[in-house]
Amino acid sequence: MNRTFSQVSKSVPMLTLALMLALFTVAGVVPAAAQQRGSGGGAGGGAGGGAGPTDPAMIKAREETLVVLDLGRLIGFVGRVDQEFPRLALNGDQARRLTRLMDEIRLTSRLTPAAAERMMIQVEDEILTAAQLLQVDRLWAEADRTRDGSSSGTSSAGRTTTPGTESGGTGSLSSYVAGGPYNPLVDTSRPQGQDFEALYQRLQGR
Repeated sequence: MNRTFSQVSKSVPMLTLALMLALFTVAGVVPAAAQQRGSGGGAGGGAGGGAGPTDPAMIKAREETLVVLDLGRLIGFVGRVDQEFPRLALNGDQARRLTRLMDEIRLTSRLTPAAAERMMIQVEDEILTAAQLLQVDRLWAEADRTRDGSSSGTSSAGRTTTPGTESGGTGSLSSYVAGGPYNPLVDTSRPQGQDFEALYQRLQGR
């Protein structure tokens, strides 16, 4: 007579079940949930080979400062539009207004997320035309599609979202966490800072 799995399992002594479980563990047969927990890093990157900080304060700082880096990338794309698309180049008034905003950035030792968000809105709503902003969005989307696998050194115009390093330079996350200076946009040791400075110099005299 056929017996159901539950009937069979009830007839197996508990000691036998324990031995079977031990054999499965030794053989490497582990629950799927356990495999998932050890297969990669979450928000902290702890199990992902040390790809990011595990200190909660540093993780929070990385999330907060993404908008600062987005401001730098926005300005980087504006520079590309100005240089690569002559019909969409900044006119004299736009160049002067953008220069004033960049002057403010250059004089800011600690660029906060709130200030960066305000400046992004200013660039998008008060400086760029609809056509220029559309081209910026196209470049941004194109870079997003191809950025996977790129290194952390990609320039601002490459749209890589890599937060500042944990130590050293004006883009130091550790300095940001401690309440000190933080302004990766003017750090010319980084591609983003180099792009920012190049556009600033190009706009002089317009």
